[in-house]
Amino acid sequence: MSRIWVSRVLWTVALIVMILACLRQYRKQLTDQLLIGARIGDVVLIRQALTSGADPNSRDSAGMSALRLAVRSHRAEAVATILGAGADTRASHISVQDLGGVGLDVDVGGTVDCAIDVIRAAPELLDSLGTRALSNAVQSDDRIAVERLLSVGVDVNAVERRELMRNAPLMIAANQGNVPMVKLLLKHGANANQRDSVGLTAHDYAKAKRLFYDEGVRHKEDGAYIASRQWPAQYVASLSARRNELDQIIKLLTEHDADGAKNR
Repeated sequence: MSRIWVSRVLWTVALIVMILACLRQYRKQLTDQLLIGARIGDVVLIRQALTSGADPNSRDSAGMSALRLAVRSHRAEAVATILGAGADTRASHISVQDLGGVGLDVDVGGTVDCAIDVIRAAPELLDSLGTRALSNAVQSDDRIAVERLLSVGVDVNAVERRELMRNAPLMIAANQGNVPMVKLLLKHGANANQRDSVGLTAHDYAKAKRLFYDEGVRHKEDGAYIASRQWPAQYVASLSARRNELDQIIKLLTEHDADGAKNR
């Protein structure tokens, strides 16, 4: 009897160990599915994993949380799904670098949606994430994204802490000669007197860019000069139009800059 009892105990223990191993493997598969889905922004994979019991706070081997991976994928629906499952925004350590910069491979609309979703879940991230998203939206001339960010409380005059030149959104728009964007930012209270790290205002940026175009307009009939500067023909043809846009910006900024109106 004792041998039968011992064998049954051993068999039961072995069965429990096997079941636990299977459960661990199953959970690992769910975690891997969630992390893969988050990394590529695949909402179907994410939902399947979460519905099956995956932990929304799961991390990969590098310590990157599913929520942070989803933010990096720039897929707002993926971010919202993981947040809705109870992901901890504080423990995820989301940073401005996760939103990325402006480039051909960056979906600005996606980064804005992600930033807004995370900000709503974690208001303490408003300044950091909101500022980077606003800067990206201004540089990409996405006025709808700018409006959305300002509507959730992002400061129109905010400057990224690690931004060397301390360029505010209005300075970026003025330097680009973007008249509609400048109007939009001024409408929302952008400070035309704000200065960057070397003391320049948005007006100074617009004026400097206008001088650059003035040089091109003065020499646009000089083929040798243009060739020496390696300016494309279509660029040269647009110099006058760009200068006119900058004239509009300078006028707009002067109207909003009492000091500038007196000194210039």
